[in-house]
Amino acid sequence: RLAIALAGKDKPADWRNEGSELDAYHIKGLALSFLERLALDNVQINHYFKSEWLKFGATINLVYTTKTESIGIFGQVEPTLAEKFGIGFPIWYIEFDGDALLKSSGRTAQFQPLPRFPAVHRDLAFIVKISIPQQEFYQAIVQHGGNLLASVELFDVYSGTGIPAGCKSLAYHLSYRDASRTLSDGEVDAQIAALVEFTTQEFGAVLRDKG
Repeated sequence: RLAIALAGKDKPADWRNEGSELDAYHIKGLALSFLERLALDNVQINHYFKSEWLKFGATINLVYTTKTESIGIFGQVEPTLAEKFGIGFPIWYIEFDGDALLKSSGRTAQFQPLPRFPAVHRDLAFIVKISIPQQEFYQAIVQHGGNLLASVELFDVYSGTGIPAGCKSLAYHLSYRDASRTLSDGEVDAQIAALVEFTTQEFGAVLRDKG
């Protein structure tokens, strides 16, 4: 394992500025910069990772065509835990799976030309049982979203008013693209319809009404 613990400010104070207190954005940026140096750019952050010892937690995942692989976590150590060790200030923590890094790093970076044709974007929110892991549902979208699906991003997890008891809403931003032509709305709608049918049969998911 590779573990990093940080506290205090992002840089030493000098005559120009006093530095900024470390926060979640500093830690996320440090983790992503480290992975970039290893030529790992197929990275997805799951901000909704829950941990007993992290107040704020997120997982770092490598995204492949048909799967995702968790390679690390980052977040703020739970203050009550820090206090047990006599620490009264925020502690930020990053941990990587060393075996996964060794297996995935060192590959030659692959450069691709910028897309010539625009992507078609759709935002979908699914209501599922609260017991269903977000990562499992995310992987199902990646695998069954259709051959035109270019990217998937989780942007909201919600349970409360308007959501049935024992359920949660998972909202994703989906992008569809073809490298050789402009897609029609009908093509995208057909792949989304197939995805919705699959999630309904596999997870009992219900597409959340935008209204």
